Amino acid sequence: MAQGIERLKDGGLELILLDLSLPDSDGLETFIRVLEAAPELPLIVLSGINDVALAIETVQLGAQTTS
Repeated sequence: MAQGIERLKDGGLELILLDLSLPDSDGLETFIRVLEAAPELPLIVLSGINDVALAIETVQLGAQTTS
């Protein structure tokens, strides 16, 4: 997570592909931290987590999801 946030600061990206299960962040916290770091970029959540409530919440906050 920390490396990803640092990379976002460099700019030059067109979108974010995000896994919600990272070694140093997990779940909705991961999504919110990335969204706050780069609110202008489209954010696609890729996750093996089978949690419908989490998926709905991330979409409500602005994520585009796929499974």
